[in-house]
Amino acid sequence: MTFAGAQEALNAALKEMVGQYVWRSELGHGSFVTIDAGDRRINSAGVEQGEFSLWVYGAPWTVETAVRTVSSEDLRADMAKAVVALQDKRVEFCAVDFRTQALTLTVVGGVTLATTPSPDVEMDDWMLFLRNGMVISAVAGNLIYESASALPE
Repeated sequence: MTFAGAQEALNAALKEMVGQYVWRSELGHGSFVTIDAGDRRINSAGVEQGEFSLWVYGAPWTVETAVRTVSSEDLRADMAKAVVALQDKRVEFCAVDFRTQALTLTVVGGVTLATTPSPDVEMDDWMLFLRNGMVISAVAGNLIYESASALPE
């Protein structure tokens, strides 16, 4: 697939996320964030996740609301409260910057999660599992679009 073709496929997949209901948004280990939207399903590891499942693990992030911006560097209680603000709302916008691999997700009410590339090139930034069985990963300055079944268990 050409670069332009890959961008087109990724953009089409991201547009499918718009309108999906975020039923889980939680802070995990450290500053990891998990967001699940769309129909619930059981993945190959036996874990419930959304047909769209975002895992932010190495990328610095912010959650911006009308009154406050919280980052992955803030106090854990503040991070947890900010991340939950994305839950129980529909996705209005989801996009990836192909130059920087930054991801932006906005839900109804104007709450926005935005990632920036990790300064640690050894660290993967995020993964977005899609309903079509594919996954988009921001890895060491590159975007990878591949079958989720190709990932190591």
